[in-house]
Amino acid sequence: MQSILLSFHAIVSSVFLAVGFILLFRVIRGLNSERDYMLLDKSLSLVYLTLLYIQLILGISLYFLRDARSEVEAGEGSFGFWVIQHFSVMIFTLILTQIGRIFIQHNLTSQKKFRNSLFYFGISYLIVLLSWGASMLR
Repeated sequence: MQSILLSFHAIVSSVFLAVGFILLFRVIRGLNSERDYMLLDKSLSLVYLTLLYIQLILGISLYFLRDARSEVEAGEGSFGFWVIQHFSVMIFTLILTQIGRIFIQHNLTSQKKFRNSLFYFGISYLIVLLSWGASMLR
């Protein structure tokens, strides 16, 4: 069960990274071209946030399904620290993204929506990339 969830977590992470890239590309293009904030932009931000929530559910499930005894026997004492650190960073990212989406919805002009999107989604995407990179080095 754990390996299935881990594989699904990896797939959802890959989709998240792709959606985030497309979202940020559209946001930067929107800022440069001064076009309107469209339904596709709003939908991409919702998909981005939804994928973060799915990742949270998968991460919590993986945490409770892990075999802590085998980690201790294998000498992976730092693994527990990494799990807590990763979870904390991802919760912060999720909260930041949720707050950003609320601010974006309440803006009246497209340029403000694009600026806030770049700030909130850009920072959360960067945090996820850094966390993903750190997990690859682990």
